[in-house]
Amino acid sequence: MGSIGINLVKRKNVTVKNCYVHDFTAGFVLNKSRGNTLEDNTAINNSVDGFFAFRSSNNRLVENTAEFNGRNGFRVVGESPMNTLEENVAFDNDVSGSGAASMPRTTSSQLVLTMCG
Repeated sequence: MGSIGINLVKRKNVTVKNCYVHDFTAGFVLNKSRGNTLEDNTAINNSVDGFFAFRSSNNRLVENTAEFNGRNGFRVVGESPMNTLEENVAFDNDVSGSGAASMPRTTSSQLVLTMCG
């Protein structure tokens, strides 16, 4: 995937809070991880995604901000059930500005984005 700011691979019950990550390929990545919390973090100006989850379940992304990322502010793909995204802000992601959130082929995830731009 290229350079990653904060990368949780096969991690359980980790909390990442109050981090500012910028100018990577992806800001925050959850890969085959579960039970983690990403809270009050900022991903800005990453070339692909601000927050990315792949084959990860039961994670909470709360009160995070994703701005000016190259593709999506928040992206959840693969077998990623029961993730909760709430009170997050996505602003001006993607070249066209429309990449607030993407959840293709994902089941049972809850998505609540506020102040999407």
